[in-house]
Amino acid sequence: MLKNSIGVISKKLQESTVTEFFELFKTPWRFYRQGECYDIVIVDQAVEELPEGKIIFLYGAETLSFDSRNNLNPVRKNGLHLLKKRNGRRFPVFQGTCLFGDPLPNPLGSAFLESEDDHLPASFCLQINGKTVIRIGYDLFSEVHFLLSKGQPPEYAHISTLDIHISIIRKLILRSGGFLIEIPPVPFGHSFITCLTHDVDFIELKPHKLDRSVLGFIARGLNPIKARGFDSKIAWKNVLRNWLAILTLPGVYLGRKKDPWFDIDRYLILESDTHSTFYFIPLKNVSGSSGRLPEPKYRAARYDISNYAELMQCLCREGFEVGVHGIDAWHDSEKGENERKAIFQAVEQNHIGIRMHWLHFADESPDALKQAQYLYDSTRGYNDAIGFCCGTAQVFQFSNALPELPLVIMDTALFYPDRMGLPWNSALRKCKEIISNMRRYGGALTINWHTRSLMPERNWGDFYMALLGAIKCEKTIFMTACQAVSWFAKRRQALFEDIQFSDNHVKIWLRSKSHFDDPSIFIRIYLPIINPSSPDGILHTEHAVMDIPITDNKPICVPLSEILPATNNN
Repeated sequence: MLKNSIGVISKKLQESTVTEFFELFKTPWRFYRQGECYDIVIVDQAVEELPEGKIIFLYGAETLSFDSRNNLNPVRKNGLHLLKKRNGRRFPVFQGTCLFGDPLPNPLGSAFLESEDDHLPASFCLQINGKTVIRIGYDLFSEVHFLLSKGQPPEYAHISTLDIHISIIRKLILRSGGFLIEIPPVPFGHSFITCLTHDVDFIELKPHKLDRSVLGFIARGLNPIKARGFDSKIAWKNVLRNWLAILTLPGVYLGRKKDPWFDIDRYLILESDTHSTFYFIPLKNVSGSSGRLPEPKYRAARYDISNYAELMQCLCREGFEVGVHGIDAWHDSEKGENERKAIFQAVEQNHIGIRMHWLHFADESPDALKQAQYLYDSTRGYNDAIGFCCGTAQVFQFSNALPELPLVIMDTALFYPDRMGLPWNSALRKCKEIISNMRRYGGALTINWHTRSLMPERNWGDFYMALLGAIKCEKTIFMTACQAVSWFAKRRQALFEDIQFSDNHVKIWLRSKSHFDDPSIFIRIYLPIINPSSPDGILHTEHAVMDIPITDNKPICVPLSEILPATNNN
């Protein structure tokens, strides 16, 4: 057995969820086996006796025999409940919560989680026969399953809930005196990955003639109140741009004026140093279906990708990526394969990802997309909010399905009146809050800026430039969607083989099926710093940390004296 690993006791049906959780929290772990020795044990099912281990995490939204033995007076709360960490950061629990009596009976320590509504403790820590027992009043892996399979409601989009579950375990292990090693969800030397993506719903205006989309364009372009800037006042330069674009429509239809909807060439300039991914609709005049009923005709694309093969090939030559903006692939694998082949015929690109048009998705979608042989999906996000639909920005692969690159920020969600409808200054503030979250937890900040959005009548180009400026001030690394998914696949393939301690060194064996090339994965080592005077029953309050990039399969030997003190504020 791997030394210093976490032992996990869970329900049999949750084993795939447990496995995926520890791909996101990439640290040594094993399913618990009787007779084996573990420093840390995570329990998420009813047990009569505490397992052997130095630090025991005891999860459960129901009353446990442990609660009765310790006179905890548990109170069950069904459904959604908001909890608050000691640092004030709040997060939702969706599958029920167990709260405990207040004040907690001696010798229990103070709560580090409490109900936001009534401030009752949802957790505590105590010492029993030399063990540190940490009781947490919800079912961890039920929460993880819900987030990865269903996603959280838009009102909690701004909360990286799954990442918070990971950070709670990490911090409590360190504060309880445990050693921890993990592979963080970011390349070495960076805070997070940024993926710039663009849905190509429209390429040019001319093929639309005077359909619903063009009439809407004219109506919004004529209305000055639709053209606002960062100060939320009418931006007259945008008003003039809109009116000029409308006046040039006869010349556009005659082929004598530049089409106001074609701005892919501008993205080539704006993103020459970052590159991005463009999702093209594969079939012309196909509106698709919602599974049973046909979709509205205006959903269909008016462009034929066979007429833009040269454009798509140019994007690939310049280091950009081309993917599928799917129509029916989300519920029909055969149609999904035809959509993938349509893009392949245009660019002959072997690795093709997908994002569904209108973000259509269902329980069967991951399997359908995998059968259609897509490399990844990037649909899981919100039409009417920005944030973390699945509680994380990490690429995940739930139940051995297709890798999912979550969508985090989308322009139409920010600005459409029937969605968030934000003024530009408020929208930028919300985006910066998301960026701050990315800095804290890592992952891939995936942005969808529709190709029509730089030009009239949307005129969201200035905002996009400001957003890119804010991101470039961070220690981010830009990747195409395929590159980000491939990097996370490399992280998944890295396996801990052994960890050994001596008086002065820690030695780590790591192996992988993939090459350890740039951008590198890295190991982060945490060591506890003992503070026996801590008043709250948790004996350690600081830790030391060291980051080590991985370049080959050779063992890593680190002098403990080089691991420097740090503070973990997650």
